Amino acid sequence: MALVAAGLVLWAPGAWAAEGAEVDPRELVSRGQEEMKAGRFDAALEALLAADEALDHGGIKSLIGVCHEELGQLEAALGYFVRARDSGDLPADAAQSVAERIGRLRERLQSGLIALTVTPDDATVEIDGEVVGSTPIAPRTVAVGSHVVVLRAEGHEPQTRTVEVRGAKTTALTAHLPVVVVEPAASRYEPWTWVSLGTGAALMVGGAVLVALGEDDHQTITSAPGYGTGEPVAMSLERAQQLESSGDTKKLGGWIAVGVGGAAVLTAGILFALDEPAEASGTIVPAVAPLPDGGAFTLRGTF
Repeated sequence: MALVAAGLVLWAPGAWAAEGAEVDPRELVSRGQEEMKAGRFDAALEALLAADEALDHGGIKSLIGVCHEELGQLEAALGYFVRARDSGDLPADAAQSVAERIGRLRERLQSGLIALTVTPDDATVEIDGEVVGSTPIAPRTVAVGSHVVVLRAEGHEPQTRTVEVRGAKTTALTAHLPVVVVEPAASRYEPWTWVSLGTGAALMVGGAVLVALGEDDHQTITSAPGYGTGEPVAMSLERAQQLESSGDTKKLGGWIAVGVGGAAVLTAGILFALDEPAEASGTIVPAVAPLPDGGAFTLRGTF
């Protein structure tokens, strides 16, 4: 009856024996194979290691390599498969199969996985400068060693992580990208500069309105029937005096408001010029221009 492991005939029982052994290695190997068939690779490994101590044979080492591989202990598996190959105990077909296992294990041990868990979803994943996709993303196979992972998502702060990947291992990376908090833009100038500008503009507008109202009172007098013709005026003297006084008061108050407002606007303009930050992206320049019937206030700027 031949000894079988992983579908390979390794050797026949008559090909080896352990003279004077306290424990018959054939019994240990048989027990190990039964445990392997049942999927109990820890128990199988224990029996086979004991058999290996009793008898140094490549077939037993090959079985031990199978157990280590099934348990995910790839480096140990590779070591036992190499010793089985180098023992010279295996028949040609078994030696060929072991050589193939060695090749596959060496390839697996040269790479590993990076498993990413990132919030929020739709974060762009960049590994070593190359965009590999967006989250959620399947584990990525990379070479053994250090790798730089950059995570970006719109409206969130990016993160850069360095991960160390081991052969045939999965390295988990969990990251949460904080939301970017946008602070309100600070005023480029002191508050009272804006107060001076606003107050001055309001006074100028209000003053212009008062001047216009006063002029309207005076025009009421001069447009009365008979005014300037030498004929009786269709307006009482008392009413004419009221309109004249009202018009004078309004125009005087209006021009005072325009003057004070203009001064406030001019002051604000000077403050703007003095306080403007050097790094400002644009400028705002207020201007006051006299007109025949009043004045004009303008703001000119670049942004």
